[in-house]
Amino acid sequence: MKSKITSGEINRNKIMLPTIKEIVKDNIVEFSHFASDELHYDVQIKSETKIGVLNTYTFPIPISETKGATFLSQDKAIYFMRFINIALKNGTFRKI
Repeated sequence: MKSKITSGEINRNKIMLPTIKEIVKDNIVEFSHFASDELHYDVQIKSETKIGVLNTYTFPIPISETKGATFLSQDKAIYFMRFINIALKNGTFRKI
């Protein structure tokens, strides 16, 4: 019998992804690059297992979703929660 997996337990390529709360709480995102009609942002999250280590993750934002919005080079991660949730669900939130 399979157990239900929560967002913090999603395992893609044997990498445990953080929960949305761990990603956005008191954190910032930083613009990385633009490619294939997507803005790409990075976010750093403290490692749960290694003291003082930050893990960097990246996620895309489709240009079609940016109508009328201003996207800064750095901003509060909470403002990007919608895009991070989408990336977690469709597998495009990945560790770099």
